[in-house]
Amino acid sequence: MTMKIIKYISTLLVSGITIVSCERADRPVVPEDGRLIVFTADSQWPEMTKATLFDRDDIVENGFKVWGTWHRDPEDHSDYVHNDEVFGADGTLVLPVGDSESMAPENEAAWHRGYYSFAAVFPADFTATQLSSFSATSEGDKYVNLLTFDFGDEGFNLADKQTDLMYAFGYADNSNDNATSVSLNFEHSFAKVNISLTYTYVRPEITEVIIYGIHSTIYGELRCRQDFTDKETDTMTQGDNMNELLLAADVSSQQEPYARYSDFNETEGTITIAQDLLVFPESLSRQNALRIQIRCEDRDIYTEVNSGTWEPGETYTYVLNTGN
Repeated sequence: MTMKIIKYISTLLVSGITIVSCERADRPVVPEDGRLIVFTADSQWPEMTKATLFDRDDIVENGFKVWGTWHRDPEDHSDYVHNDEVFGADGTLVLPVGDSESMAPENEAAWHRGYYSFAAVFPADFTATQLSSFSATSEGDKYVNLLTFDFGDEGFNLADKQTDLMYAFGYADNSNDNATSVSLNFEHSFAKVNISLTYTYVRPEITEVIIYGIHSTIYGELRCRQDFTDKETDTMTQGDNMNELLLAADVSSQQEPYARYSDFNETEGTITIAQDLLVFPESLSRQNALRIQIRCEDRDIYTEVNSGTWEPGETYTYVLNTGN
């Protein structure tokens, strides 16, 4: 039996969260003009399969975690001092407020004159730290925002957890005490893989599929960084050290596979053997290949994908053709 691989690549769109400053009548009086930092989810999420991926309803229902850093305005020579960790070193959970669309931080904070950097994570049970710097230059207001996840010696096993980790950065110029909103554009940390098997005449009687050969567990610190310059034409660069972590990551094997399936969705002529499988963004090669073992009642079918690069936030669909 011959095997052909047809690859389709589609973009998994990135959505956003908007931070809005407003007053809430049920909150106590706070310093200055009393403008509390409040959040709203205002984004259109792409259609997703709910098995592994999250949408706006999940954010509203479960909340997300946010960190903030306050930077003094270089032109402000007042003698007051504010804590530069807006929501504390551990960040704070942001939850919906009643029936409104607003979402408020549990550890509330008021706007102060200066500049702000924000970082956010969903789901909220991920722990991280934020470091941020700010400088006002002739080229514009420059921010450096660093969000660090420490997975330590235990590591993060994506094969087992299958969690759609998202993060976002945002900024606010409140030097004139008129900040109104900050947009947080959430980005997916991982890629998504779909695999299906097509046939023309003879339906293969599949009993089990195992997927292996790709990285399963990363260790240490995952550092996500964004450099942003606020000027007439904003500039932004972003990256992480995922490739560095993958050099020391665990690789799945036939004995300890990345995924194992025994139940399959089927339409006429097509058997879906893996759907919405979250994977680390990495480059495939002969040494680091996506290996697919399909066990049938009368034979085993094996194929591998050993070229291409998986980018975060992208979907990769592989169609295997039995040729019969």
